[in-house]
Amino acid sequence: MGILLAVFCCLAWGAADFLGGNACSGRPALLVVLLAQAFGLIMAAVPAISFGITISATSAIVAGAAGICSAIAFIAFYRALTLAPMGVVAPLVGTSVVIPVSFGALHGHWPPTIGVIGIAVAAVGALLALGVRSPSSQMRLTAKARLLCLTAIIGFGGAITLFASGAGDGWVGSTLIMRAVSLTTLVAAAVLRWRQESRIVIDGIRGLPWAKVGMSGIFDVLGNFAFALALSRAPLLPIAILSGMYPVATAALAWLVAGERLAARQRWGGGAAMFGAVLMAVN
Repeated sequence: MGILLAVFCCLAWGAADFLGGNACSGRPALLVVLLAQAFGLIMAAVPAISFGITISATSAIVAGAAGICSAIAFIAFYRALTLAPMGVVAPLVGTSVVIPVSFGALHGHWPPTIGVIGIAVAAVGALLALGVRSPSSQMRLTAKARLLCLTAIIGFGGAITLFASGAGDGWVGSTLIMRAVSLTTLVAAAVLRWRQESRIVIDGIRGLPWAKVGMSGIFDVLGNFAFALALSRAPLLPIAILSGMYPVATAALAWLVAGERLAARQRWGGGAAMFGAVLMAVN
């Protein structure tokens, strides 16, 4: 069940990034991220109100730190998507999985042999599958786009690692606090930039694809729920690797919906990633 939850997390995060990145077209990235996180906070509040919150002070602080990392990462990621194709940016940012995977390995969270084989197959498949390119694939990443991708990598990797280390049984409270702190950070950033970008923000709200923005935030929180529940049923290492394959889902949607090309080796890579997931599930 833990592996299946990790796969769902991968799909949810991939869909969230695709919808959010698509909504950023011609609009301020900060605006889209802020609104998506607002929808996500509402979603996170539903189980908190229904079941209540039980969380230690330490876990709450760790969840808050994860929220700050997440906010910074989202701004950088969505901004990068306005400077380069989604099929190029998503694979780069997807390398953030190295951070939680390394954390899990250092803490001895290794599965049995068949699980290790599944991890290896899935990792190789992901590396192949993440080579998606757009019709304008000759475009070179600018220094600014690279810096934004690096910021997103560190931010997302740090957020996942912190969330994984602090969630435990209090995953409902951790998710809610993470979202609340993330939204607060984004609001603070928006206030600081309001004078310079007020007109751009107002223009961006007009014609905003609210459905895409809202579903982006909701899918992101559903991914957090699935990630936390998966950690209670399986070791961190396979969960981090599988959930960290969300750029495969993002790139696949970019191929299916936005027309970005997918080469044969990427299709084989996607199949290998799924086969690796099956091996981990057998474990």
